[in-house]
Amino acid sequence: MHVSRLLPLLLLLGCAAAPPAEDDPEPTPHPTDPGTLSFEAPSPWDVPIQDYLDAGQAELGHSDFLRGLHDLDVFEDRLYFGFGDANLNLGRVFPVEVRAYSDDRPGVWAGEFTTDEEQVDRFRQSSEGLLVPGIDATEDAWLGNVYATFPDVPWFKSRTLEQGVHVHDVIEWNGSLWACGSGSTPEEWEAGDIHALIFRGDLGAEDFEVAARIPNNLPVGDTRFTNLAVLDGVLHAFGYRSDAQQIQELIAYRAEGDQWLPWDAFHGLYVLDIQPLGGGRALAMGPFLAGGVSAGATIVDSSGHQTLVAMAGRTLLDGWPLGDGRILTLSIDGDGWPPSDGDLDARIGLLEPDGDHTTLVQWDEDVLPSAVAWWRGALYVGLGDGSLLRTQGSE
Repeated sequence: MHVSRLLPLLLLLGCAAAPPAEDDPEPTPHPTDPGTLSFEAPSPWDVPIQDYLDAGQAELGHSDFLRGLHDLDVFEDRLYFGFGDANLNLGRVFPVEVRAYSDDRPGVWAGEFTTDEEQVDRFRQSSEGLLVPGIDATEDAWLGNVYATFPDVPWFKSRTLEQGVHVHDVIEWNGSLWACGSGSTPEEWEAGDIHALIFRGDLGAEDFEVAARIPNNLPVGDTRFTNLAVLDGVLHAFGYRSDAQQIQELIAYRAEGDQWLPWDAFHGLYVLDIQPLGGGRALAMGPFLAGGVSAGATIVDSSGHQTLVAMAGRTLLDGWPLGDGRILTLSIDGDGWPPSDGDLDARIGLLEPDGDHTTLVQWDEDVLPSAVAWWRGALYVGLGDGSLLRTQGSE
């Protein structure tokens, strides 16, 4: 789970089996099937952001900042991990890099590119490249960023997302890249009138333009899209509408021709992350807000969503597409919200496109896990304290 996307909900809590569609690109499948292997409990392997942790502690005089590995992904046989704190703007204190392992030995990672962001929150894959949405630019100026790399093309930044103060997601659809977030013109921003934004860009991730603005219909506040998903060949966006103090409404929209229209078939789940499952569907995770707040996980298609029965009584923290229609799941016991450190029953499982779910490994954990990935025959788990766990598969 991406910790930064938990924070807007805290305001709310204070108050109240088919192949993927052709236009639904999946990450490249990885060698060896984790479903055919056995795993011991993952053990501590590395702390690849210790320098960031030390810098944050020195600057703030305390450790109450985002310390976790927000996301893990694999591209060109390298294991990437995200870190930073966009709430306390620690990108201005410590340079937030795109970092990756190219060797499966602890300590053997490299900073491939220094972003102009407070936080690297998530990675997304297009048909050719690896993408990072710029969640909060250190440069400000009502202009957002997307970062990209492609085979034989080093990382670069596209600073072309007009009004994009926050860019939360970017995915490929219908031969273009699409990004989402929130922002406005300087005049609107000063008046507290902030819109949800959809951007369209070329597949080279070099240039983007505003494709849609969904206004905040409250006197003052922020309407924001935080997640994108292609469902049955149609692009969908998920987010929220808030006033000056708290979230007032969850929103979902879908592309219909050149328009973006409300999608009423989806409701009740605050989507913190959504990953392609296969067959034109996706796995969405976050808290349910109907009848009290509790952790939720649903399988979503263009007709709506169904609760993932396998996660009943558990909290789904992350999902990682294997590239063949299946998703690795990372979960803990209990469905109270928000999740926190403690005596946790942590599990990594395998979700099939038809909804079947099996547990691959189970262990006791004291620190809240944040991300999972599969690389070179091993499972990797990021924790909220910046640690990276590993367990090698065996036949």
